[in-house]
Amino acid sequence: ESFDFIINPVSTCFTKNVKKVWREVHRVLRSDGIFITGFNNPVAYALDTEAYDKEKTLILTRPIPWFDTDHLSQEEIEDIIQKEGALEFGHSLSDLIGGQTEIGFMITGFYEGYWGEKERLLDSILPQFIATRSVKSGNYNNRV
Repeated sequence: ESFDFIINPVSTCFTKNVKKVWREVHRVLRSDGIFITGFNNPVAYALDTEAYDKEKTLILTRPIPWFDTDHLSQEEIEDIIQKEGALEFGHSLSDLIGGQTEIGFMITGFYEGYWGEKERLLDSILPQFIATRSVKSGNYNNRV
C-alpha cells in the first residue's frame, strides 16, 4: 500500500503470468488507489501471422491464450531472438479483465484503441488495444 496511482502501459504481452502482475499491483496500491493498464486485444494473437504478413489475409488459427514459448518451435523462438524481437504472450480476456476483478479491483473505465495505421488490415476490423481504469476497493476481501 505505497502508491496512489499506477499506470501500466501495454506490456503484459511480455509476461506469461498476467495474474501475478495484477496481484503485485494490488499489493502496492493503496486502498481507493487508481490503476490504469493497457493490453493487446487477444484476437490479434489468434491470427495466422504468416498468412497475415505474406497475403494480408486474416485467418484465425491460434488458441487463446497464446504463448510463443508453448507453441513455437525452438528454431522459431531462436529466430525471433536473433532478429532482436520479443517473445509474446496473448492472454485471455478472462485473465486480462476478469483477473483484475478477481484480485479486488473494480473496473471504472474501459477504452478500445487502434494502431492508427490505415494499411493495417486488422485495424479496419477491430480495435488492437484495450485499456481499463480500475480502483482498489478498500472494503474488498482479497480472495487471491
